[in-house]
Amino acid sequence: MGSAEELRAMADRQELETIEPSPAKATALIADARRTLATCRSIATKDPKSAVLLAWDGIAFPALTAALTLAGYRVTNRMGHHQLRSAWHFDLSR
Repeated sequence: MGSAEELRAMADRQELETIEPSPAKATALIADARRTLATCRSIATKDPKSAVLLAWDGIAFPALTAALTLAGYRVTNRMGHHQLRSAWHFDLSR
């Protein structure tokens, strides 16, 4: 199954909901992630564990959200929606 088909399947399972694609919102999310990356770099030598946690919350998740936004989807607030993070992490680690 390709990426587009998987996203549609996730929407069918109500893990994602469709939205109007928004390049402007995606750009803002990436800009925020870049600022967070600068912060991560500044603390990495003093506190690497915190830098990694900040990188996930402030870089990886917003970047994934930006990609979904460009594709016309967002994560639902349905019970179990947090599993999407794990699924994306698994897919990115291949």
